Amino acid sequence: MKNKKNIAYFIYAILTAAILVLARKHFVELKGSSLDLANTGYYTYSVRDQILSGDLLFFDWVSVMLPRLDLAGIEPLLLTRYLSRKQFTLLRLKWSWPYLACLFVIHLIYWPGSWLAAVSLILLFAAAAGMTLYQRRYLGGIKDSIWVFAVFALLRLLATLLFKI
Repeated sequence: MKNKKNIAYFIYAILTAAILVLARKHFVELKGSSLDLANTGYYTYSVRDQILSGDLLFFDWVSVMLPRLDLAGIEPLLLTRYLSRKQFTLLRLKWSWPYLACLFVIHLIYWPGSWLAAVSLILLFAAAAGMTLYQRRYLGGIKDSIWVFAVFALLRLLATLLFKI
């Protein structure tokens, strides 16, 4: 089952990358700070741009939730093995690196090269890595997914405010 989920995720990542490449090529108004907003913030000048920003937000959320769900499934097994914190983090990193790599590559497609965009991209990636590697034991299921989505929405709101200044 894990392989089918991985294949579906990578197909979704390829489709998202294709959409972003086509959008960067054909949406001539996406230059400079508007490209930064589309990548890590909310770019809401037209419905097309809102859909593009929403797709990236959803992709970020899926890229964090899938490894979290995979690791939640094996967590009872890991608790009985008494792993050290370092071993536990390395195991989580081993399971989540393909998702984090896809997330990083997808956002690099839209990176225009400014320092402000680099800072927001690093912050977004650090948050995704942190949420993937850190499992909150008292949250589960719907609460966990809402928490992750809220963090990404807040980060995008902060990036939008940063780019509008």
